[in-house]
Amino acid sequence: MNWIQWVGAILLIGGVIIVSSKNTKFAFDRGEIYAILAALLFAFANINDVFLLKHFDPYSYVVFGFLFPGLLLCVIYPKKISLIRPYFSKELFYKIIFLSIIYGINAIAFFAALQIVPNVSQLFTMNSISVVVTVILAIIFLKENNSLIRKLFGSCLSVIGLILVK
Repeated sequence: MNWIQWVGAILLIGGVIIVSSKNTKFAFDRGEIYAILAALLFAFANINDVFLLKHFDPYSYVVFGFLFPGLLLCVIYPKKISLIRPYFSKELFYKIIFLSIIYGINAIAFFAALQIVPNVSQLFTMNSISVVVTVILAIIFLKENNSLIRKLFGSCLSVIGLILVK
């Protein structure tokens, strides 16, 4: 990466921090620590995905990648299986199917991009545009209008960073 891409990455990360900060005091609560831990694990998982996708097609990889963790959790926590019954109610089941289809298409597109793109770090940075889309959709659908200016500013900063990284 050149220095302009580094500035872009810093702007992108800065935008994410601005969007997600609640106040001027910089402190982590348990949820934010879990989010940082999840981000680190997600990064390791994505790098592992790059290696594995050299040997699999994205469709097979999505099936295995989503099926095995669920089966592993069933083996580790067999008593929890009985708790999934409410998810099979008619109203909730169709929503889960719809969101699963969207998530599956997202995963296939992402993994297909991993196979094609020459610079993996740029792909992961471009994927961060989901931060901006999430902010906008949260404002529209979830009515998260608090600190609207700060969230929009942080999102715009992320977009500028994304353009510089590309």
